[in-house]
Amino acid sequence: MERERWNLKELREHIRTLPKERKVALAFVTSLDWADRIFKYHFCEARDALRSVPIDEDPNSIKNHELMFSSTDEHEFSMLVIRANVTACIHTARNAYDHLAQLCNVLLLDPPMSVESCDFHRVRRSLPESELRNKLDLLAESDWFQYIAAYSNTSKHRMLVQQSLHLSYADGIAGIRAESFEHDKAYPSHMVGDLLEGILEVKNQIIICGRTLNDEIIRGER
Repeated sequence: MERERWNLKELREHIRTLPKERKVALAFVTSLDWADRIFKYHFCEARDALRSVPIDEDPNSIKNHELMFSSTDEHEFSMLVIRANVTACIHTARNAYDHLAQLCNVLLLDPPMSVESCDFHRVRRSLPESELRNKLDLLAESDWFQYIAAYSNTSKHRMLVQQSLHLSYADGIAGIRAESFEHDKAYPSHMVGDLLEGILEVKNQIIICGRTLNDEIIRGER
């Protein structure tokens, strides 16, 4: 999960040199820092729980069929841990982009929007043309970001997206799958391992966008 870091210390030092009304940005930096730590915790919990489910690579194996109809406490708990932590990863990653929007709002928009009216899409559309704006626009159009945003909205406002043990004789795949769902449009099912990688990809884009933000406001690179 590690990659080149977003230098939050450098960003905090820069914010402390700004006028008083801009220093509220420090709180948003702290929120993003904690979101990253919370995400890592839930990601590792989901990954480890997924690895603990004894799924055979052969979907035809007796072990997989026994597991599919298993109702043991251990199996039910593993499925609960996976579902809870995948959902937490998605909410944390999606919410972090609203925290990033609050940060960009305070640092880049003049005058800034009110806290209440600020969200990821409003802010990115209001940013001037720049490398950061381009990266945020590309992210917003990406399949994984749209999936995660829809999953988050569905689980908050409608119902939890279901997960189940999936055995496919057609494609030779055995594993735990997040089922398809609809939110304005249809979203496909994903094996949970693939879903975790997609969530991680979206979360890591915050680091890339954050480094670009530093370049723009500290070094004047546009």
